[in-house]
Amino acid sequence: MRRLAAVITIRREAVDLARIDPGILASGEDRLESTVSPLAVFVGDSYYDPQNTQRVPAYVRADLGASYTFANMWSGKPIVIRGRIVNLFGANYLTNVPGAGGGISIGAPRAYMVSTTFNF
Repeated sequence: MRRLAAVITIRREAVDLARIDPGILASGEDRLESTVSPLAVFVGDSYYDPQNTQRVPAYVRADLGASYTFANMWSGKPIVIRGRIVNLFGANYLTNVPGAGGGISIGAPRAYMVSTTFNF
C-alpha cells in the first residue's frame, strides 16, 4: 500500500488573558494550537486469487482530521479535542484481505470520530 500524507499546523500565539488570573497558567499566556491533518490513501490494482485473474481495482480514499489544544482554566494543563472523518467523500471501493485465503471486502463507509484528552 502506498500512502501520501500531509499535515498543516496553524498556531495562534500569545492571547491576552488580562481577565484571567496569570497564576492559573505558568507562563501567564495561553497558547492555542490547531492542527488540520488531510490524508490521501492510494491503493493500486491488486489481485485476490492465487492465479492473479480476479483483479481488485485501484482506489483513492481521503481522510481529514483536526485537533484543537487549549489550557484548562482550573489546572493550566492542556486539553485536546480531536475530530476525524474517514472516507471523507464516501468513496465506494473494494479491498482485498491479505492472509484471508483470497477474498475481498467492501471498503469502510464514511465514519466520524471524536475524542478528548484531559491531562491532570
